[in-house]
Amino acid sequence: MFSEQLHYTEIRDIPQPLDMGGVDIMYSKYAKLRDKKGFRNVDVAKATGIPSSCIYDWKAGRSKPKVDKLQKIAALLQCSIEDLI
Repeated sequence: MFSEQLHYTEIRDIPQPLDMGGVDIMYSKYAKLRDKKGFRNVDVAKATGIPSSCIYDWKAGRSKPKVDKLQKIAALLQCSIEDLI
């Protein structure tokens, strides 16, 4: 099966998730993949160098992750950026 790899270079290139009352779909996808690997947000933060506060801001809908951070998370969770968005 052919799988096209998408490459995002700017945050504006990332499709915007739908809002679910402060917790968006992007965070929900991330949390599901994180839980499947047995990680907590603090584990992801330590392993990727992303401040925990950034992850909690994503959860609260105060900000969206930048491409470089999505790449780090995808590598840790062994998934593609597309799986996270």
